[in-house]
Order: sequence, then structure tokens, then C-alpha cells
Amino acid sequence: MSDEMGCLDGFCYIKGKAKGMHTNGGCKCVRNLVGRDNSVAAFALEKRLAELHTELSSAKARVAELESQTAHQQTKTAGKL
Repeated sequence: MSDEMGCLDGFCYIKGKAKGMHTNGGCKCVRNLVGRDNSVAAFALEKRLAELHTELSSAKARVAELESQTAHQQTKTAGKL
């Protein structure tokens, strides 16, 4: 890994979702940081990070949905005044 943290994977656990050119082979940052002797621990950590990434994406989508509903309600309320 270079001085800049992260890799060029499309869903790097360190950098987040890549923009522009990237690979889709899976982020290797955690495995590279932990080393080969701890590959089982690195795999478990990668799995958990992937789960958290999915949960975060779902949470962001839910926040956007709620913001949209709030804006819609505010528009309806303002129209009744």
C-alpha cells in the first residue's frame, strides 16, 4: 500500500466507494494490513466491514427517504396556510 491509505477497489473499506477508474476484485486493505499469519482474523474483519458498509448504505437510503417525506409534508402543510 502506498502512503495514501486505501486501494483502487470499487468498494474499498478504507476509502469508501471509488469514483472514476477502479477494480471490482474486492478490497485487500485489511488483509494487507493484518498480514498473512492472521488471514482468518483478516477475513472475519473484512466480512464485518462489508456488513457495516451495507448497513450504512441502507441507513443513508432511509435518511434520504425520511427527508423526502418530511419535505413533502412541509409542502402540504404550507399549501394549507
